[in-house]
Amino acid sequence: MRKALLLSASLIALCATPSYAQQASARATNARVKQETLAPQSGSDVFKLGEISVSVVDPTTVVGSRNVVTAEEIATYDDSDTLDSAIALLPGVDISKVGRKNETSASIRGFEMRQITVMIDGVPTTLPYDAYPDLARVLTGDLSEIQVSKGLSSVLNGPNAMGGVINMVTRRPTKKFEGSLSLTAKFGDTGAYNGFRSQLNMGTNQGKWYVQAGASFDDISRWSVSDKYKPVKNSGTMFTQAGNTMTFPLINENGGFRNNSNSKDGKLNFKLGLTPNDTDEYAIAYTYQSGETGLPVYAGEALGLRDSKGKPTDEEKFAFQLTRPFYRDYPYYDKQSIYTLTHTALGDTGYVKSRMFYDTYKNRMDMYQDEDYIYPDMAGGYPSFYDDYTMGASVEAGADLIPMNTTKIAFHYRRDNHKSRAYDADLGYNSPWTENVDDTFSVALEDTFHVTSKLDVIVGASYDWLNVKKAEEFDAADMSISNVHRQDDHTLNPMAALRYRYSDTGTVYAGVAQKSRFATQKARYSTRTGNGTGIPNPYLKAEKAINYEIGFSDTFAKRFSIDAAAFYSSIRDTNIETRVSTADCPNCYKTVNMGRSKIYGFELASRSKIADNFDLGLAYTFMIKDLDSPTAKERNLKPINAPKHKLTAFADWRVTEHFSIIPTVEAYSSRYSTIGGNNMVNGAVQTVGTSIGTGVNQIDGVKIGGFATAGIKLRYAPNKNFEIAAGVANIFDKNYELAEGYPEEGRNYYLTLTTKF
Repeated sequence: MRKALLLSASLIALCATPSYAQQASARATNARVKQETLAPQSGSDVFKLGEISVSVVDPTTVVGSRNVVTAEEIATYDDSDTLDSAIALLPGVDISKVGRKNETSASIRGFEMRQITVMIDGVPTTLPYDAYPDLARVLTGDLSEIQVSKGLSSVLNGPNAMGGVINMVTRRPTKKFEGSLSLTAKFGDTGAYNGFRSQLNMGTNQGKWYVQAGASFDDISRWSVSDKYKPVKNSGTMFTQAGNTMTFPLINENGGFRNNSNSKDGKLNFKLGLTPNDTDEYAIAYTYQSGETGLPVYAGEALGLRDSKGKPTDEEKFAFQLTRPFYRDYPYYDKQSIYTLTHTALGDTGYVKSRMFYDTYKNRMDMYQDEDYIYPDMAGGYPSFYDDYTMGASVEAGADLIPMNTTKIAFHYRRDNHKSRAYDADLGYNSPWTENVDDTFSVALEDTFHVTSKLDVIVGASYDWLNVKKAEEFDAADMSISNVHRQDDHTLNPMAALRYRYSDTGTVYAGVAQKSRFATQKARYSTRTGNGTGIPNPYLKAEKAINYEIGFSDTFAKRFSIDAAAFYSSIRDTNIETRVSTADCPNCYKTVNMGRSKIYGFELASRSKIADNFDLGLAYTFMIKDLDSPTAKERNLKPINAPKHKLTAFADWRVTEHFSIIPTVEAYSSRYSTIGGNNMVNGAVQTVGTSIGTGVNQIDGVKIGGFATAGIKLRYAPNKNFEIAAGVANIFDKNYELAEGYPEEGRNYYLTLTTKF
């Protein structure tokens, strides 16, 4: 439900993109460069809160698909307050669950989360270690818009944006005093209380300065699986690697309330800005986010181990890795961010803007032997701790250096510092802290040549490089910390595109861009993977993708809009986590550069005003992702979380001036998934067994079925300052999974009260 509605907003935004092209001359384009602001507003009313899009670039250089969904549209079309559900309805965007942590991630046109840059106000927020932020933990109550760009994103965005950029833009007040308060209660299918959400925002704009502050809080005590869910029985006795037997529950999930599905998330934010004139802005912002969450246990069939006849086994030596539920808990994950934003106009056509930032991230994960979470499980290296920080800065400048040309340059610097420690069973206490430190740089140049008032040629390139400053590992045998091999890397990323505005409402474009992504610290240095024991690979090379795209956008008779794009990406040096066998580690995993892969498909999106009080939105995405290498084909590796078909639809029926009915539908075809959360990164799974012992084969992945869900929302707004909404999500109580062994929420209800002041 949420996805389809957000998608609708993105369609509106895409149809609005041609408005950037409605210039009578290149001089008009240059004038907008001067007027660019740090946090663009969608109107005089602060509650028309911006957009959700994928590019932080000035619209004059945006080529390719650029989706924008406003915060008002999120509130209208959905009940969600987290980043995953806010972008899930956009064409080409797929929400999935990854790893044994079952974290929520997004892919853009088949590119995984680690291949996408996540930003807030243009500041990168991607986690330093594995680049896998849990999007379900990112609250959106303080945002004015979310921007999502795909494929042909600008080279000015900075490094590691191979698959696109998700940029969250925070609110900026427009009135002397304004605010909003939203309260939501959530209920299960039986009417039982599931949780509560609150959002408060206040701000003041005094002309020369402004202040914005907000707070969001989510408290989910539990949620229920579908009534159609059938518990899966697994063997109760498994063998540990040490040869000792352990007994586990025959049923990992009984249905009803999902085991360990509780979570709490809180967020505080503050922003102070100076606006001495219409073109300049100087702001400082602070965000604090804290949370704790349980981890719903694995509830699948443990299909990873099969005998010589291809049937699942119950009692083989390593079966516990799949059938044993993991009783994990996250007592805290705290993230703090402080950053500055500046924008200064230079003459009539030039500007310079800068960003500086410092982020901290602290995390603890515990593991238990029992479903009551009483007896700690220390043998697996738990508890484990992260203590990370990132810092950096960027500078961008643009001007008309010569007539008919807008030239822009950018420089980016980021330091990623990851510290971790874990319980060591051999020592009997937590190991010492080990540290990894990377410095990443990017220099970019982009030029837009305004051939005519209707035709632009855009060319650019960035040079990115990775400088590894420190990489440590702890050896429990001799109680020492040593440096491991460090290898730097660099890439050159050119791009070129054409954009033609054939009418006041229509635009066609075509382009090609190379994008790259440096390997994560986890892939290079970790000795633990989602599958178990990992072999580090510090020699990993950057992945590189050549993205091709052609598309158009138009609006007809002010009542019908359509957006279409065809895309093709060729990726080389693909990072794949694969099983390896050595004398010291006969069943281990290692991330390697495995040849090429390709992604291709198309997107269609439309929105129609059937009547003055009835809007209809549709979107369809077709996509093929193929691991095109001899090794991948030999091992029958399949890409995960890449459904071939995605269809979303919604309607907004304004029955009266104050009352609306909003139904939604979303449908996805089948996809490959990991088994039990194995292979958490580097998105491929092995679907043919590899021998790990006499007569026993192991696989990593399985195909899970497609699904369709529907929802409906009733909205009553007696005036512009008050609203009450009630809705049903998953109205037909569909039992479905985004990851094998992790059933999603069944039918549920919500009631929301919102006031603006």
